[in-house]
Order: sequence, then C-alpha cells, then structure tokens
Amino acid sequence: MTSKESIINSFIWVSVERISTIGLLFIGTIVLAHFLSPSAFGLVGILTIFTAISMMLIDSGMGGSLIKEKNVSESDYSTLFIYNVGISIIIYLILYFSSGYVAELYCLPELKDLLRILSLTIIFNAVSIVQRIKLTRSFDFKVMCIITVISMLFAILISILLAYKGFGVWALIMQQVLQSLFNSLFYFIYVRFIPSFVFDRKSFRKHFAFGANLMCATLINTVNTNISSSIIGKFFSLQQTGFFAQSNKLYTMPTNIVSSIVDKAVFPILSKKNDLNEIISTISMLSRNIYLITFPLFSIVIVLSSPIIVTFLGDEWQEAAWILSILCCGGIPLVVKLMLRNALKTLGETYCIFKCEFICFIIGLVILLVSASISFRAIIWGVVCNNIILMIAFMIAISNLSFASKY
Repeated sequence: MTSKESIINSFIWVSVERISTIGLLFIGTIVLAHFLSPSAFGLVGILTIFTAISMMLIDSGMGGSLIKEKNVSESDYSTLFIYNVGISIIIYLILYFSSGYVAELYCLPELKDLLRILSLTIIFNAVSIVQRIKLTRSFDFKVMCIITVISMLFAILISILLAYKGFGVWALIMQQVLQSLFNSLFYFIYVRFIPSFVFDRKSFRKHFAFGANLMCATLINTVNTNISSSIIGKFFSLQQTGFFAQSNKLYTMPTNIVSSIVDKAVFPILSKKNDLNEIISTISMLSRNIYLITFPLFSIVIVLSSPIIVTFLGDEWQEAAWILSILCCGGIPLVVKLMLRNALKTLGETYCIFKCEFICFIIGLVILLVSASISFRAIIWGVVCNNIILMIAFMIAISNLSFASKY
C-alpha cells in the first residue's frame, strides 16, 4: 500500500470512528439531558479538569515517540506499560485521598465520591495504551474503530438506563468509567500483549526525552481547555456550570473529530517521512479540506444556536443557546490553531509547541481571572479571546519556522 493510500485508508477509518462516537455521544447527551438536570452536568464539568490532567501525565508523550520510531522492541513496550500503570496508580491514589479537599473547595460534599469513582478511568485507560500504540503502528484503524464504537455504545446505553432509573449524576459518571473499562477489555482481547515486566532505563530516557516537551504542552493545553468549568463552578451557580459544560462539549465536537483524525491517521505516516516539502504539502491539503467543512458548520450553529438547543435538549436548556453561540465564534480560530499545532508536531518541533502553549496559558489565565470578576458572560467571551490568541501564537511559530528553513 502506498503512502497516499495509507493516508486515505487511515483517514477513512479514523473519520468513521470519530463521527460515529461523536454521533453516539451527541444522541446520548440529548437523551440524558431529558432525564438529568443541568446541575448534574455541572458536577461532572467541575471534575473534568482533574481526570483530563491526570490522563496527560500518564503517557508523557512516550506513545508518540514509539509511534514515530521505526523499530520498537518488546522491552520498549514493557517499559512504557510499567511506567503507565505505575503512574496511573499513583495519580489515582492522590485523587482518591484529595477528593475530600476538592469537595470542601466547592462546598459540594457529593464531589468526594464522584471523583473517587470517576478517577478509575485513569487506570483503565493506562493499561491499554500499549495495545493502542501497536494497532496505530500497524495502521489497523478498522479494529480501533470497532472497539471504540462498541465500547461507547454499551456505556451510553447503560448510562441512559441508570438515568431512567433515577441514579442522577451517577449515570454520567458511569458512562465514562464503563467506556474506558470496555475499551481496555476489548483491546486486551484483540491485542495479546503480555508485558515482560522489564524496565529499560535507556529506552525510557530516550522516549521520555522526545515526549517531555509535548507532554508539558498538552498538559498546559488541557488545563487551558478545562479550567473554565472549574472556575465557573467555584464562582457561579451549578446550573450555569452545567449550561457551560454542555455548550463547551457541543462546540468542541468538530475540533475533537479533527484532532483525532490528524493525530491517529496522519501523524503516524507523516512522522516517518524526511521530505519537509511533502509533509507541509500534505498538511496544507488536509487543512484546506477541513476548513471547508468546519467553518460553515460553526457559522450555522452561531446563527441557529437557540433552535438547535431547544430542539435537541429541551426548553430547560434554553439559556445554553447564547453560550453555545459565543463559544462557536472561537471554534474557527481553534481549528486553525489545531492544524498548525499538528504541523509542528509532525515536524518534531515539540519545544516550539510547548512555548506557544505556555505563553498563551499565562495570558489565558489572566483573561479568565479578570473576566470571572466581571460576569459569567465575560468568561465565555474570554474563552473566545484565548482561542484567538492561541491561533495567532501558532501562526507566528509556523511563520518563523518557514523563514528559518529558507535561510
């Protein structure tokens, strides 16, 4: 199979996976929104940042390094497995014993048990990272698609049943926990990976060195993306937090599809190429096609946010319409930033990514804190401003890189 054919085949299956999972998630959200109150979604929104940050700390960018590597030994896989599982257990214990302090911080006692159960997803996801890397290296995206879709379908159906039976916010928590559990089980069934429990320090240093900058950059980006819900949950009502969490989930769906397609389908292939012009040409072609789809989509949602929210979620969620409309204004620069970031990642410029993310995080944090002292609406516009700043930062980085390559 040629490189072009590999990209097209990978692109198709990853697209099917993401569109299917986003579609299932969207349908599940619609059904659950009719059984659960905005406050239930607000509780989960507050906790999202804790599990999101934890997941970023587990892989440390080493997975990307193994995907990029031409020859990977079993000791490399074993080293990554031991590191992932070990770190995930440590992080889970930290979250478990600090959950009481989190509940006290937000004056919401129920957060204690919710965080302890939700954090199990960290361990479940950690034990299957090696299997996902093996399938990615062999470009077996069809199997990954089937596993992901089936896992999400089972998890959503069970969560809807729990919501119908009156379990409230626990339906949302169990959806995430069960999805990660099913994923891990199916990956273990299909990929017969048995770790040798050999920890190769040389291998660890090599792959950790590659992923360190990328891990820090991704960690900062994760905090930057999820901190708004936690700040809103602290200074505003739980209902407003729920409105924001749902609107944020809806507007990031297109960007999540783009991110997964590029990371899973395109990066493994282009990262092994040495021709800079071919890499840039392929990324430019993909970017144009993605922009043609996402830009009109965001524009439509901006104009029709109110009927979309009322039609799919119900009258109770009417207030989320203006939030979704504003957030979608920041969706366009977010997609541009995402494509530029992946271009830098493919070119191996992980330190450049880290610098951009770090500078923008500081600026974004200032914007968030200032806007939080003004109003709830100001926070929403602050998210849009932050996305625009991120886009500009990555544009400058790409421009400087292009200029440097010429001279």
